[in-house]
Amino acid sequence: IALRLPFGIFLMRGFFRGDDVICRFGGEEFAVILPESSEMDAATRMKDFCTRVRRMVVVHHGRTLDSVTVSAGVAAFPKHGSSIEALLQAADQALYHSKTSGRDQVTVAF
Repeated sequence: IALRLPFGIFLMRGFFRGDDVICRFGGEEFAVILPESSEMDAATRMKDFCTRVRRMVVVHHGRTLDSVTVSAGVAAFPKHGSSIEALLQAADQALYHSKTSGRDQVTVAF
């Protein structure tokens, strides 16, 4: 998940379930593991998260900032990979597709 928020991890902890695993995966990127979720359930959750972030109102020094957006890539075990490395690579490729296709969207690996 590419999330452009310095407080992104706190926002994510309030949105995802207690059993979900959220970790920073680079400067502005996070990985979210959704155990017991299907590929489509994960994509739906990410779309809901994107909507919630987009609807946030962020005020900095008295000025309302432009809306924040999220681009995401979703990969499922074992369909898109049977190892952590393969899953992360598939999710990263899907994320790249989301970014190059206009951002603010969720792409499921193919």
